Order: sequence, then structure tokens, then C-alpha cells
Amino acid sequence: MAIITISRPYGSGGTLFAHELANKLNYTYIDKNYCSIVGDEVKHCLTYFGQEEEESPELIARITELMSNKSFYKINLYLTIYSLALKNNVIFVGRGSNIILDGIPNVLSLQIVGNIEDRVKAISEVKNLSYDDALKLINKMDNEKKKFIEYYFDKNIFDPTLYHFVINLSHIPLKNAVETIETYVNKYFTETDFENSQRILKNRLIEKKAEVIVFGLKMTQNTKVNFKMEDDGTLIVKGIVSSENEKNKLLSALKTLEDVKSINDQLKIGILSRMIY
Repeated sequence: MAIITISRPYGSGGTLFAHELANKLNYTYIDKNYCSIVGDEVKHCLTYFGQEEEESPELIARITELMSNKSFYKINLYLTIYSLALKNNVIFVGRGSNIILDGIPNVLSLQIVGNIEDRVKAISEVKNLSYDDALKLINKMDNEKKKFIEYYFDKNIFDPTLYHFVINLSHIPLKNAVETIETYVNKYFTETDFENSQRILKNRLIEKKAEVIVFGLKMTQNTKVNFKMEDDGTLIVKGIVSSENEKNKLLSALKTLEDVKSINDQLKIGILSRMIY
């Protein structure tokens, strides 16, 4: 009935903890290998490029081109996480999932840490490295995680205020830590939390699909559009488009989104730079 996110510095035992917790709760374990960065939701939205076949070479080439765009990559990441989170009873490991899912009622965000000596020992044994080489690898991997979160979310992955619990496996045995979280999840997450989470996630998913459509229509250069999905099925569209034709193309594409019953058009037509400055 919950969605759990787990962040962990390298060598802390966080991945093992996540697998053990997933087995204990019978939840689906999701990491960067499971979470394909070009997901089905994105491919579906990008059929607005005019391609009828989702797997067409033209479509894949266009997606590959867009993946170098920071904004598109981030939207894609949000879209994928929201889509998978709707399955519920999942454990996300990494990818900024705790930040993406912030504010969802049945989300529990954990950071698993360990003392540096224990982390170095674990990595040196697993990787058959010297102490110095293991320490260098830990620093390298931690720095990469930190850079990723800073670049896409402007957050510090090691900030404890981003999490509900920070668990130090150097002080708490793995089994005890898993049992503690299992007890918390089973005791404190309710059906109401689940229903509210489903509603919010569905709305956020539609908003991100709408943002992908803007990329699909190649309107990112001359437009600035924001989307807000209401519980009654109304999609509020605000912002600036460069022409009546672009406005009509966008509204027409948005109407085809599943669960969008009506569109509240608050778009303005104008030159973006003049409207901003």
C-alpha cells in the first residue's frame, strides 16, 4: 500500500537493504536498470511527432536527439517514475525518486548510510581493492550521485531533510532495519493515503505527458506553457504561444490525452521575449 524510495551512498549496504525490504514486503524493486529512460509513456506521447509506429526508426532517432536536452530528460524521468509509482507497492532505488515523489501521501523516503570505514571495507572485499583504491571509488561514485541530483533537481542528495528516515547500517543490523520499516509501513499507511496518492499521481502524470507533447510538436523555442490537471478532468493550460496555429495544434493534441475531459484555455499569443521582459 506504500511507495518507498531509497537513496544510499556507495558501499553503505543500501542496495542490499532495498532488496531485502522488497522481499519482505513483496514489493517490486525498481532501479535504473528496471526503469528504462525511454519508457512506454514517453513513446506514446511522442506519436504526436506524426509517426504512426511507436518503434519507427524516425521516432527513436528523434527521442535520442531529445535525450541530450536537460529539460526533456528531466520530464521523461518524472513521467517514468510517476507511471511506475501508480502500480503501487514499489521500492525505487536512486534516480531522485524521493524528490520526484515529494508530497505524495503514501511515499516513504529513506536514506541508508554507513560509516566510511565500514563502506571502504565492504567495497575493498567485494571489488578486491586496496583500502586507498576502495576509498577513491567510493568518493567517485558518491560525487557522481551528488552531481546528478544537483544538475537535475538543484538539491543535495546527502541532505537528511529530504528523507523521512536516515538509517545507519553501521549501527543498526540489516535485519532490524528491514523489520522496523516493514512495521512502520504496515501500521501507518492507510487506504485513504493510497487513494489520495493515486489521484495526485494520475494528475501529475497527465501534466508531464502534456509537457512531452510540447516537445513533440517542436514548440519549445517560442513557447512557455504550464499545465495543471484538476480532479474533475479539466486540464488548465497557461502560457505563451507564438501564433494561433501553434495554439490550435497544441490544444488539439492535448484533447487526445486519456482522462482529459475538458481544457481550460488560458493561453496568450505573443513573442515570448517581449511577454517576459
